Amino acid sequence: MGVESGAQRANTVQGEAQRRAEGLSSVTDATEDADAMLVERAKTGDRTAFVALYRRHAPPVARRLRHLLGNKTDAEDVLQVTFLEVHRSLRRYDPARPFAAWLHGIALNVTRRFLRTQSRHGWQSLTPFQSLDAVQDSITPTAEQAAMTQDLAHRLYRAMERLAPGMRIAFTLHEIEGLGLTEIAHQVGTTPQAVGAQVERARKHIERRLSDFSTTAIAGGRS
Repeated sequence: MGVESGAQRANTVQGEAQRRAEGLSSVTDATEDADAMLVERAKTGDRTAFVALYRRHAPPVARRLRHLLGNKTDAEDVLQVTFLEVHRSLRRYDPARPFAAWLHGIALNVTRRFLRTQSRHGWQSLTPFQSLDAVQDSITPTAEQAAMTQDLAHRLYRAMERLAPGMRIAFTLHEIEGLGLTEIAHQVGTTPQAVGAQVERARKHIERRLSDFSTTAIAGGRS
């Protein structure tokens, strides 16, 4: 058996990557086709079709809302309003656009309105945030580590309370969900440069708000 050359290995790797990409593309296309059929049925008043859309898409939207709001109760409320708006707006939906992208755009708009309302009427104290999907891992922490992680998560969301809605959304999507600036810009309807500026301002604000906690944690570790 001959030794595989570098060029052959490169071609093999490239071929495998292309097949994986084609496989993912096929799954995405199938999902979008299924969504399109459900939307068309829901437009005619088919309640079963709308329930199917809800079941398919509510979990990822709910997860994003928990990241954005840091409060399970508020996230559930905003989720319900989001799907009410989706139901009312179905006839205006452009089937050329992926349903998931359109849905998440509505969710972000509802979140902005919610955050502005909170800001005008005074911020309510956050209930303790039970978990952050972005910081959970398979390692079981000690009781002290778990308490510190929960306290830090709670302080993070307290710091985020004072951010303008656009800054809070940009920071959450970039720093917690790990989306790139271009993808965020596409979702919120602005430029990557504007998103980057919002993320940087949000990061500086949050770092200032968390500095006292960090100092206390370091001092406690030395005692």
